[in-house]
Amino acid sequence: EPNGFNPNIYYRLTTQWQGDGKSLDIVNDGTNNRPILAATGALTGQYWKITPIGNGYYRLTTQW
Repeated sequence: EPNGFNPNIYYRLTTQWQGDGKSLDIVNDGTNNRPILAATGALTGQYWKITPIGNGYYRLTTQW
């Protein structure tokens, strides 16, 4: 892929600071718009699709 991301697969997003023990997740509170770092698990809210939308910008969407 020219941008380094395959738009057909989902990625788990972590930080160097927290390591693999925490992943970017979405809070399931009805609004579904609060990203947090949560304990890594087999949760669909922790799998992210990275889709280019132009001009160097990307859309992040969860599998959930």
